[in-house]
Amino acid sequence: MLTLESLIAVIGLVLTAFGLGYAIGSNHKPQKQPLGPEKLNGYFLNHIFLG
Repeated sequence: MLTLESLIAVIGLVLTAFGLGYAIGSNHKPQKQPLGPEKLNGYFLNHIFLG
C-alpha cells in the first residue's frame, strides 16, 4: 500500500527527474545540419561496400 511517506518520496523523485531533464535540455546547443543526400553521393558505395 502506498503510504503518505512513500507518496512524498515518489513525488520528490519525479520532480527531481523533471528538474534535471529541464536543466540539461535548456543547455542544448544547436547542432550542425546533417549531411544531405547531395553530399553523401557515392560515400556509402565507396567507403562501406568497396572498402
